[in-house]
Amino acid sequence: MGDRVQVEVIDRLTGERRVESRPLPLEIGKKPQAENHIQLDPRYTTVSRIHGRLEQRGADLIYVDCSSNGTQVAGKLLKGSEVALQGGEAIQIENYELRLIKTVPLMVKHTGPNLQPRSEFTIEAGQSLLIKTTENGIALMEPDDAETEGVAGKLSFDGAAIILELNDSALVAAVKRNNAPVDDVRVEARPFDVVAIRGDRLELLQPDHQKIVCGNPECHLLNDLPYEENCVWCGYYLAASGSFTRVTLP
Repeated sequence: MGDRVQVEVIDRLTGERRVESRPLPLEIGKKPQAENHIQLDPRYTTVSRIHGRLEQRGADLIYVDCSSNGTQVAGKLLKGSEVALQGGEAIQIENYELRLIKTVPLMVKHTGPNLQPRSEFTIEAGQSLLIKTTENGIALMEPDDAETEGVAGKLSFDGAAIILELNDSALVAAVKRNNAPVDDVRVEARPFDVVAIRGDRLELLQPDHQKIVCGNPECHLLNDLPYEENCVWCGYYLAASGSFTRVTLP
């Protein structure tokens, strides 16, 4: 992982999100003492002053729990122990979720309402795409190639999340994230989310991951491979649905 890490810090209670780039080793807590640290809100009572540490040991990145109440790492409780991280695991400290960012390109797969392919872009962290509304839905364009007239918004990738910024508040009613309506001109989406704009779909995919698209036309969201029998979103029986896979490129 190197001697510097990027950590996405999400307060699940307030929705606040930030990305911090820090040298190693670093401390995490509400009153960390080290110069390199990630500060958590001291109002959360089960967060310790120094709740945990991230250390580089050879090729391994280690999380060390130093807390009174423990840390959930990839769904398992650590208390006074440590674990080697692979990258991408969720580190949960009370209301906080921390994830190490593996900065890999993101594929934006644009399909129509019936999953017909329309376009496909791969963007790196720091890059963006422009969105233009059309008679049939939307079009995605590279900023250098796009006309500024008629641009309805922008997709930006910060290495951890896609940020959708709309220029027209009236377009908010035509946007859904994982089939749920949004209520703001600024929308955050994660890898493997599906963002719908005026009925068109944007699948956010990462290299080396495989997903199956639910065959229920009212859903069409992404499930992990190998998949369970039923869609995790709508409960549709995938094995008999004619669902098909999206395999991202390396």
